[in-house]
Amino acid sequence: MRIKADSAEEYQRAIKSGGILNLSHRAEFHLTGADRERFLNGQITQSLRAASSRKAAYACALDARGKM
Repeated sequence: MRIKADSAEEYQRAIKSGGILNLSHRAEFHLTGADRERFLNGQITQSLRAASSRKAAYACALDARGKM
């Protein structure tokens, strides 16, 4: 019987051997409008310039006071 690995162990295994990592438990934002990038940059800890259609931007979401 195989015991399910935790997220950290699953991540390390994917890095070492290659493969697909399930990140569906993380937040995902879908925004529209001309000001969406500027708005989202104010809501997260990472600049969106690092993101593209093929590369995610890993960040923490902030509250109204800029705290995690």
